[in-house]
Amino acid sequence: MTKGIVPPRTPTADILSAASLSRGAWRSYDRLDGLDHDCRCVVADDVGYVWIGSRRNGLSRFDGRRFETFGEADGLPCMHVRCLAVGADGALWVGTEGGGLTRVDSTGFTTYGADHGLGDPRVRCIETGADGTLYVGTREGTFQFDGSTFDALPLPNSNPMPSTRALALDSCGTLWIAADDRGLYRRPAGGTVEDIGGEELRNTAPVCLAED
Repeated sequence: MTKGIVPPRTPTADILSAASLSRGAWRSYDRLDGLDHDCRCVVADDVGYVWIGSRRNGLSRFDGRRFETFGEADGLPCMHVRCLAVGADGALWVGTEGGGLTRVDSTGFTTYGADHGLGDPRVRCIETGADGTLYVGTREGTFQFDGSTFDALPLPNSNPMPSTRALALDSCGTLWIAADDRGLYRRPAGGTVEDIGGEELRNTAPVCLAED
């Protein structure tokens, strides 16, 4: 592997600091700056580097000065990146459209899919828990991942499983699930999944969730 996957612990720029943002230190980046693709999803890791997913050109990392792009030659299983998340241990998780779930850390790229119990390789959203558990939404349902094995989370009154549009963990540990044409579900910490959408949200497709 010719590229360093995980950057040094000391960021090379303060572009994401609260102070710089409060001063209005905004600028745009495009192909002239080395960003050679569209931006489908963005996340900052715990050392202040920005990771950007593309619909066609894989995964890029921005260190405050330049962009570095990673693709199939580096171990990424699919060039269409749908979602990104940073785990409790600082590793980057990459959800792809057809290549399953990939972990990026100091050892490189590690991909998880059908052999690990993931029922659909088309990952649409990822939510990370403080205990290291990951929740993965796909076009054929939601899965819980403990780092080695996926377990499906059945949704009541849903057969077949609907596509999961969005996931969110709130401050009480409740998992919220937005599903295509089924509305909204929740699973309290240690509990089972409940259908709470009611008729008001039936046949709707929520696309994002956030705690106020």
